[in-house]
Amino acid sequence: MVWLNSFSYGGALLGDGSEGGVSEIGRLVGAAADLALLIDDQGLIRDISFRSERLQKDLRGASDWLGRSWAETVTSESRGKVAALLEASQRDEEVRLRHINHPATSGADVAVQYSTIRLRDGKVTAAFGQDLRLFSELQQKLIDAQEALDRDYAALREAQARSRLLFDGTGEALVAVNVATLKIVEFNPAASRLFRTEIRKGRAFLDLFRESSHTKVQRFVTTLQNKGAADMATVALVETGAPVAMSGGMLQSGGTLLMLARITGLAARDGTSLEALNGRLLDALEQSPDAFVFTDGDGLILAANAAFLDMVQLGNIDQVRGRSLGDWLGQSAASVEIDVLLANLRQRGTVRLFSTRLRGQHGAERQVEISAVIVDGGEHARLGFSIRDVARRLTPPAPEPAADAPVGNEHLVDLIGRVPLRDLVRDATDVIERLCIEAALKLTGNNRASASEMLGLSRQSLYVKMRRFGIGNLDDSE
Repeated sequence: MVWLNSFSYGGALLGDGSEGGVSEIGRLVGAAADLALLIDDQGLIRDISFRSERLQKDLRGASDWLGRSWAETVTSESRGKVAALLEASQRDEEVRLRHINHPATSGADVAVQYSTIRLRDGKVTAAFGQDLRLFSELQQKLIDAQEALDRDYAALREAQARSRLLFDGTGEALVAVNVATLKIVEFNPAASRLFRTEIRKGRAFLDLFRESSHTKVQRFVTTLQNKGAADMATVALVETGAPVAMSGGMLQSGGTLLMLARITGLAARDGTSLEALNGRLLDALEQSPDAFVFTDGDGLILAANAAFLDMVQLGNIDQVRGRSLGDWLGQSAASVEIDVLLANLRQRGTVRLFSTRLRGQHGAERQVEISAVIVDGGEHARLGFSIRDVARRLTPPAPEPAADAPVGNEHLVDLIGRVPLRDLVRDATDVIERLCIEAALKLTGNNRASASEMLGLSRQSLYVKMRRFGIGNLDDSE
């Protein structure tokens, strides 16, 4: 072992008669720690010993510590700890270990754990320091290893969750079977719906099929196990006798060989089964850019797709389930839009293009159109609402009003109080009639017969009003 700066005059200081040389007590004190200090009753460092050259180089100004106060060699927040150590040593009290930081030559402070003992009736205090950086490094490595384990565990749990989501969410019947025992290990909800019988973990896989199909199932499993692949087998379900197609693959789980059987109705081989179509329809509604909401007869939400959650600025279906659709409709929470919408829906069975505003949870508003339908009538009615954001819908620019057009709405407002009401009503009526006639002609491609029918007017009445407002070019014969 290399000793650096061993106590050079510890004999005189410690009183063992070896002044001018390294005393036995001095060697003992120096060997007791990574860093040892001899401190007089004034708190000044009288001798110092380093066991590590690295530690001596890392401590800032360590070569100048002799004759300096111990408190001057530590960082500001550690000076109180130094005073406490010296005071406890002078009173000959039991001294607890103190974590003290010294300024480093570069980088972070050097952490040293000190304890002290009193020598020569309190005239000398020996301070023993243990370099804590090794422990800190080991502790950091332990933390890093723990964090790595946590990350790996989280990734494993996430992968398991994704696998479970895929396994349970697929519309195809999947059954995991222990190859050695032909017992069911796992199954998804689609399998329960397909077999229409009790299916549980530990039940014999063969029990799901008619006895006439048992040989086919066993042959399929054997071929798959030996060759890794097998032709699709056609077998009959035990409950309904319906023919199904079975395919699958092998996988290892915890040292156990499993077969993952995929069972589909034969209709799926030639086309798509009704069950699969229904599942795809639900997928389409969930992924639709238009919001879709399913409620009870009072408008309380039972289900909604992602587009609706996005519109109302919420992230989870549980945050809207059980709440009234009216909580987000209209200008305010006290709006009556939902009452009007439900009343029309109950009366007519369907509602088309109901225009209103939809408010988000955090204040965002958008113009929407709602179409709705009653799915089930009676006491337990279910209602479906399709909600479309029309704020960004492209609309053609409004036509420029004619120079001789009747007075507009803004002008009517300005005339209130200055013109009799009957004159205001007459002017407002003229504005509305002109706009309706122009809109009807535009929609019918200037077909006056169709326009008159659309407006509920006779052709002659339409011509009279067109002449009055100067719309179109009418012959004298018209």
